[in-house]
Amino acid sequence: MQKIRYIGNKPFKRDTVTKSGTVWQGRGDVQEVDDKFAEKLLLFPDIWEVAVEETPPVAPPPPKPNRRTATP
Repeated sequence: MQKIRYIGNKPFKRDTVTKSGTVWQGRGDVQEVDDKFAEKLLLFPDIWEVAVEETPPVAPPPPKPNRRTATP
């Protein structure tokens, strides 16, 4: 079994490649799928990726304002 993360832009994604019945609940959702299904899903790297962590990477915080340009 492998953990696969959906990285597409749809609000949910059903596995229409292998017909495994797995459904991802939007970008960043991770589901565990059988190795034989994972191999086929990963042929589409713009849609799925191996999930090394359960949660998607956190976006970096916004840059701090520059003191020279910030107004009090």
